[in-house]
Amino acid sequence: MKKQQRLWRGFLYGAGLLVLTCGITLNTKTLLGVSPVISVPNCLSLLYGWKLGWLVTVLYLGCVLIQIPLKGRRFGTLDLMQFPVSVLCGWLVGLYDTWLNFPRLGLPLRLGLLAAAILLTGAGVCLTVDMELAPNPMDGLVSSLSQATGRSLGLCKNLLDVTCVGVTAALGLLLGGQVLGVGVGTLASMLLTGRVIAGINRAFRQPMRRLAGLEPAGTGEPSAL
Repeated sequence: MKKQQRLWRGFLYGAGLLVLTCGITLNTKTLLGVSPVISVPNCLSLLYGWKLGWLVTVLYLGCVLIQIPLKGRRFGTLDLMQFPVSVLCGWLVGLYDTWLNFPRLGLPLRLGLLAAAILLTGAGVCLTVDMELAPNPMDGLVSSLSQATGRSLGLCKNLLDVTCVGVTAALGLLLGGQVLGVGVGTLASMLLTGRVIAGINRAFRQPMRRLAGLEPAGTGEPSAL
């Protein structure tokens, strides 16, 4: 891999983290229900006024720790890199949470924000995963669960999403008397983010990976499959 390709790989990965955390944070601003991956931190932030970024860091670090017994000796250098990535993602979420403040919006604009949040989240996942560096800790946990159980990535992702939503609902009811942060936006994120990822990968995965030196340059058109 040439130096320029390594630089592109690092740049695209870093851009992916920026876009991903922006999408995750924007999801909390719609007031339509947040994505499952951030539902627990969002609920605790609403209940106690704790900083969302700090709570995301704690959640992500927990996801990395769970992966250690699941992967055992297969827990390698890229897995260890998830620890600083957790801190960085939490810091970015906190930064975006401060910056992205909107006046009271009508339903059409809130739906527009939700669509933008899902698009940004999907794009961020594509960029970070396709560069094959340290995964987002939630994605890393899904992969570890899949390897440990022999179940598909899709099934493990769905089970983790349902678990996050269930824990969020339970915390809200037990500690606040109501379900907080779960709504139509949560369902939309669960159903549509995967479709966005598939669409972006279909169009851009091969060109991005060739730019980063992860696939040999070809003269043909990228496959539509």
